[in-house]
Amino acid sequence: MIMKLKDILVMIGTIGVEIFVGLKRNTRMLFLPSPASKLEKQLKKKMTESVELQRNGKIMKYAEASKKIFDMQEELEKLKKENK
Repeated sequence: MIMKLKDILVMIGTIGVEIFVGLKRNTRMLFLPSPASKLEKQLKKKMTESVELQRNGKIMKYAEASKKIFDMQEELEKLKKENK
């Protein structure tokens, strides 16, 4: 009976460690932004800046920002395809 109790405790301990590792892995995924979501946030910010540049008549800076936005959109598409 003592041997069985010891086996049960070892099994419970092993399961507890597996649960802890699984929770640690999943919570890291919940709290850390994915590269795609981080890039989306940067893209939205850049788009807002480009609209302001266009409104203020800064055409050269607007063109540069538009090129950067295009590059960011391509990179975002690649990230999304990799995650699927």
